[in-house]
Amino acid sequence: MCMIRTAKFVILLAAATPGLAQPQPFAIERYRVTQQGGGLGVDVDETMVVSVVIEGGRERWIAERRRRDRDRCGGRTDRRCAQTDRTVHDWIDGDACPKLTAALVDLARLRLSGFAPPGRSGVDTVSDTPLVTVSGTPDRMSGVGARLSLAAFSGPVVEWWTRSERLLAPCWTTRQPMSKGRPLGPHLPPE
Repeated sequence: MCMIRTAKFVILLAAATPGLAQPQPFAIERYRVTQQGGGLGVDVDETMVVSVVIEGGRERWIAERRRRDRDRCGGRTDRRCAQTDRTVHDWIDGDACPKLTAALVDLARLRLSGFAPPGRSGVDTVSDTPLVTVSGTPDRMSGVGARLSLAAFSGPVVEWWTRSERLLAPCWTTRQPMSKGRPLGPHLPPE
């Protein structure tokens, strides 16, 4: 009787071991883009994370986005404005959409200026456009763990994001990317 139990245990352990030996696939965040704010009754809250997955020695880029659009007069009820609230959570697999890599190459081409001296630092402005923030690893970084973050209401960062949004629009899908037969875990928290 003991031999039968031992044999069953060994069979179950052998069946479970290959699954345990395979590491869970994961994506490492490299870039983050946020767009927040708006005005004139329209508001956007968007976060996009671009990550890299190393598979067999090659890089595969993945984008994940959670976007919420609110429009105070996005619909009509009894001939009156009705607020609309739309949320999406979707992905881009860089293998299926090379435009993702093209958008990142375009980002690397942005020319940056230095920090303004105190006399030209300006004051905060009020805008009816969303604030776009891009962060990522700087080129030729001078220290391990360095991050570069750029935020603006207009200018090169916003122009890059506008081009990229148009370029990536047909690539978004609600299918979560897979790696080694398993779904890649999301970076963005559930709503």
